[in-house]
Amino acid sequence: MTSNHVFKDDVFISYRHLDNELHDENGNGWIDNLHDRFESVLGEALGYEPSIWRDTRLPGNVYFPDVLEERIRNTAVVISILSPGYLQSDWCMGELREFCRLADQTGGLVVEGKLRIFKVVKTHIELAQHPPELQQQLGYEFYEIDKMTQRPVPFGQDVGRNRDQRYWSKLDDLAWDVKQILSIISPRARIPIPVSLTRSQGTVYLAQTTRDLTSERDQIKRELQNRGFNILPAEELPFISPNYEEAVRECVGQAKLSVHLIGGRYGIVPEGAGTRSIVRLQNEIASERKSDEAFSRLVWMPVGLTPQEEVQVQFIEHLRTDAATQQGAELLQTPLQELKELIQLRLTSNGHKTKEPPPSEGPPKIYLIFDKRDFESVVALNDYLSGDYQVLLPLIDEEGVDDSEGFEIHKNNLAQCDAVLIYYGSANQVWFEYKRRDLKKIVGLDRKSLLAAQAVYVAGPKTVHKQLFKSPDTLVIKNFEDFSPAVLDSFLARVKTAAKGADDARN
Repeated sequence: MTSNHVFKDDVFISYRHLDNELHDENGNGWIDNLHDRFESVLGEALGYEPSIWRDTRLPGNVYFPDVLEERIRNTAVVISILSPGYLQSDWCMGELREFCRLADQTGGLVVEGKLRIFKVVKTHIELAQHPPELQQQLGYEFYEIDKMTQRPVPFGQDVGRNRDQRYWSKLDDLAWDVKQILSIISPRARIPIPVSLTRSQGTVYLAQTTRDLTSERDQIKRELQNRGFNILPAEELPFISPNYEEAVRECVGQAKLSVHLIGGRYGIVPEGAGTRSIVRLQNEIASERKSDEAFSRLVWMPVGLTPQEEVQVQFIEHLRTDAATQQGAELLQTPLQELKELIQLRLTSNGHKTKEPPPSEGPPKIYLIFDKRDFESVVALNDYLSGDYQVLLPLIDEEGVDDSEGFEIHKNNLAQCDAVLIYYGSANQVWFEYKRRDLKKIVGLDRKSLLAAQAVYVAGPKTVHKQLFKSPDTLVIKNFEDFSPAVLDSFLARVKTAAKGADDARN
């Protein structure tokens, strides 16, 4: 719904005066600082000085003076500063509801799919306690939950050397989104801007995640929006099953790419969803489009991830070993920057994936990576694996010197194999770390499926590094004695499970 109504003011900030009473060394309260800084950031984005106002009087009753009503009627956007005091204030709730009522007369609350209400959350309040008018808003949280105390800690408002980048990033996000709606309903904001910002480049489903990855999700969202992509979900989803699943399915259906961030926590479980968290549900729903060649799905975990709950340990193991879950997806455990680069790659290719080759026949392929110094040591290991699997080997000539084509063979083996086993024996730690790094870059090799398993076989000679070495994302097999087939049981069980799942999917 659109309207020809001409607004006199761009933004109205609705807040509880109690939230502005604690002043800093300059005599400014929290709201004062937010108002001044938001006005500056929004003005820079718009290219002109926006008209932003708030009611600085302390009213003695909850009735709207005619002048306040008229000014709210002629304001394009309202920002509600949510706090416990805001919820208990009849005056604040009255401002919010009056804006909603008057908005029906000036084009509606929703304009071209964008809401004219923005929710800034000053401190933590459970979603169920938010006003009904704001419950569908994702909101802009200016705090984080401390991992140790589980208490909300506000972002710092300081400038200069003590600048808290989280605060300014949230402010940028808020200004960007307000600018988008003003460009639709405010004539002053309709200045010529790049086509990439006025015409959507496509839709990305950026899955809701757990609090430990909120910052990473915000970074990805901000960069995609700056490049002109529409990000879903654009509002809070109903945390009741099956309504939640239906809402996710509708959003995913509009996207060319879905991105799922997996953290240390399992996540919220919607009412009626059994034991499946929102993180798991979103991934499962996105996997329903696995056969859609115009759709890509990325599942990412940070390097060094340590699951905080047993149920999350099981979920991550499921992601790594279940063939049905992996189908049509790319599972990554890389630095965030590499995820961003891959997102860009998938989007610039318009989401189209090359057709997968027919499933390979024969036994699973295991790429056995070893250094030239361990050639004799891996003979027994290679002979054992070759009985039931196709073993891919690095290219090493008879004199133990890497062939000039060795690197290309290495890349091809990584792209084609079903599992990887790194043999860490006589090679030094530098060689070993390079090979582990290659596994993290495997996403760039245009693989069509995830690795069924990856493991490090730690063999003699015994060193301090080998004895201390652990890895949260790779199976570690330590055996400083002669080779024994039993040490491979766990690794090969994963390979067999994935192979069986692939066979079932083909059938």
